[in-house]
Amino acid sequence: MISGEGEDEEFTITGDPSNAADAAFDSQVEALQDAVLDDSFQEMLNAYCREHCHHFEDSEENKLIYTELFSQYAELIEGHLERQMASAIPGFSMASFLEELSARGEDEIDAAVLDLLISLTDFMSFKQQMLTVKAGDAGLSLAGTASQIHADEDEEGEARPDLDGLLTVSPASPSQRAAG
Repeated sequence: MISGEGEDEEFTITGDPSNAADAAFDSQVEALQDAVLDDSFQEMLNAYCREHCHHFEDSEENKLIYTELFSQYAELIEGHLERQMASAIPGFSMASFLEELSARGEDEIDAAVLDLLISLTDFMSFKQQMLTVKAGDAGLSLAGTASQIHADEDEEGEARPDLDGLLTVSPASPSQRAAG
């Protein structure tokens, strides 16, 4: 609201309460995005998966322990995100934030972050992640074959054994069962 009548009058500008609410919500969304994209969050999830992936088997049947581990995983994620948000925003309440998000709609959060959050709460995504970690395919690998390096452009040039070993190549293929 702007008030005042003449050149010598003071003007008062007050903020729109809805804009203040939008700004507060936007800062909460930003804190959530920062928490989810933080390396420590990924490290925490990866450590949990490495610790518990040995329980999982690639079959249609789901064991009871899968449900227990998934519940622990969900609690770990929720607790971490709530702590991160509370440290970033004084007086933060996850319940209030979730209520506000529900009222505003999913379009208020970056689609990639929302997809990540949804996948973190999806049991089948969790099970697949555990199986991937168990198979050892969680990291990025470079596929290729070793070749001898020569000083000249053709193969008849001087061999450079001192350059051997600079490139380590490991298979990046899926598990044997999936390859067949």
